[in-house]
Amino acid sequence: MELKSYWLRTRGGSRQAVAKYVDASGHERRTYKSFGPVPEAQAKRLMLEWVLSLMDSEPPAPRVEAPAVPVAPVGQPGPRTSVDVVSYCTSLVSSRLALQQIERSTADDYLKSIRSWSPWLGGVPMSDVSREMVEGAMASMLSQGRSPSTVSKRLVALRMALTDALERGVVVRDPTRGIRRPRKGVEPRNFLPASERSRLLGAVSSSPTRLSIAIRLALLCGLRRGEICGLQVWDVEPSRLWVRRAIGEANHQEYVKATKADRMRDVPLPASLSSSLLSVASSHGPRDFLLGDGPSFWSPAKLTRQWSALADGLGLVGVLGRRPTFHDLRHTYATVAISAGVDVKTVSSVLGHADASMTLNVYAVADPVAKAASASAVVAAM
Repeated sequence: MELKSYWLRTRGGSRQAVAKYVDASGHERRTYKSFGPVPEAQAKRLMLEWVLSLMDSEPPAPRVEAPAVPVAPVGQPGPRTSVDVVSYCTSLVSSRLALQQIERSTADDYLKSIRSWSPWLGGVPMSDVSREMVEGAMASMLSQGRSPSTVSKRLVALRMALTDALERGVVVRDPTRGIRRPRKGVEPRNFLPASERSRLLGAVSSSPTRLSIAIRLALLCGLRRGEICGLQVWDVEPSRLWVRRAIGEANHQEYVKATKADRMRDVPLPASLSSSLLSVASSHGPRDFLLGDGPSFWSPAKLTRQWSALADGLGLVGVLGRRPTFHDLRHTYATVAISAGVDVKTVSSVLGHADASMTLNVYAVADPVAKAASASAVVAAM
């Protein structure tokens, strides 16, 4: 086994060793060993013996099935189970990933959310979880500075596992039922004001590089970073392109996946950008990645690094006073489109949002210039 690191931790009064290793497919994983409520010195000795045995062994096969637990007959109380919350959640996510019910990147997000409950629910049997435990943990997360959005995501992951456990008869009730998510509000978007948009377009419009094309695809068409890197030559038509796939990331590996919400969509192209894309497409095969190297896609992580270097060099500043991320170019497209009078349904369709209300809530009142102009318009109408 290729062991990367290991450490000792305490969960509910019990000593537990954690080992991080790389499996045969190159994925980074963890395995655990519990020693019970033993003194720290003894636990360290036991951990070392365990780690040495791991080095001489094959990596453990990943679990892909939900935990084997007894199911109560209909109408009878569920059995008390020793399966702890985090283990159950982890097995459930692995099972759904193996059955291709969720994407790898989604599974990775779920696992990160699930592991965050360990300080409060690690080692707690599923049948012992209470509403008070969950709400207390959420309050602690918020007091530690976690955002309402982050805590909400963690609650969703935990609720998914408890709903599954309820359906299987592992628990007789879902203690998260009735718990409301923290109020998130609408976070302001750091889009580019008109002067910065002009500077950026002036710097990239005449350049045929893939970075300049990627920037224009985000700024003028609202595409996500992963969607840009996932474009293939056959997705490009003279006046539009098709968004059929994206590049995702999980366990530090990038891969081709379906678009967000599994929806293919077409996006209109400005004439100048259409010409650039068709020129690039003419030198590749139909299934080649448009901005990649033939059958190999361009890494979204590399795109981000190149964008950051360019944005720093140009000294770009968004409306929130900080350097814009690449995703802020998508925010800029949406804000400008709404401010220019494009109807919300159309903007939502171009962006690939599942619901036009999301587009309206986030972008309709985001542009301070448009809001200031509205005051003059009302006075003129009066």
